[in-house]
Amino acid sequence: MANSLTHGLTTAYQEKVEAEQAVDFTDLQPADVKIFVPGDQVEIDWSTLLYLKNYSSSDHAEDTVVWTTAGFYRTERTPRALIQSLSKCAGVDWFDCHVEKDFLKLTSPTPFVLGDLLLFATERSQYGKYYSWLNGHYLQSVNTTAQKEESRISLTVRMEMIIRDSTTRLSKSWDDVLQVQRSRQQLVAQFMQTPQAGPMIDRPVRVAGLTYCQYFAKQLLTAYMKKTQHNAARVVDEEALWQVLRDDQRGTEPPLDS
Repeated sequence: MANSLTHGLTTAYQEKVEAEQAVDFTDLQPADVKIFVPGDQVEIDWSTLLYLKNYSSSDHAEDTVVWTTAGFYRTERTPRALIQSLSKCAGVDWFDCHVEKDFLKLTSPTPFVLGDLLLFATERSQYGKYYSWLNGHYLQSVNTTAQKEESRISLTVRMEMIIRDSTTRLSKSWDDVLQVQRSRQQLVAQFMQTPQAGPMIDRPVRVAGLTYCQYFAKQLLTAYMKKTQHNAARVVDEEALWQVLRDDQRGTEPPLDS
């Protein structure tokens, strides 16, 4: 076991982890993490992130424990706020994530995917209604424990962790976030194969055959209409959408013989 993985824990809790060969997040408390980083000074190396453990409630001044391959620290910022900061820097909006989830017909809470960072939500808080977030990039297997709503997770960094979430729900969320990653990779591969063609905008036979670019445009327009035109029709005219995507000028210019 690499010592760096337990850096930042109190001596007593480090010894507990070494004895059990696992980090038990059903037992770990903010007081077991001795390093505190103020929210305005948090700089996460997201490529090393293993877990964002939420402690948001009136009983805890420190809302989140951050676990990376370099160890532990705690901060008062919520997991969602930390991910939101990354979202702003990377230019990946939550709207993009929601649209991808709907397009792929996923049922788990919306994941956040950025390259090899595969974040999905676990352990909804009973108090602040915030999730903890697990990085699927480091997951190796999800196993049951003696407790019904707990799971023992093996990580590729040769460490195990225990969290309060069912193996069924975790496995489903892990599969969903991998689907998002595969979908992204397929889009990139398609673009690289036909860079001169640009986005795929041919009209499909059925709505179910929408390409992702077309589906995204439709969802964005629908959401915008709901925000700005409360009394207007809230369904996008798909024929008009095809015309815009294909640069079809029908309906925007008078006929030549007029």
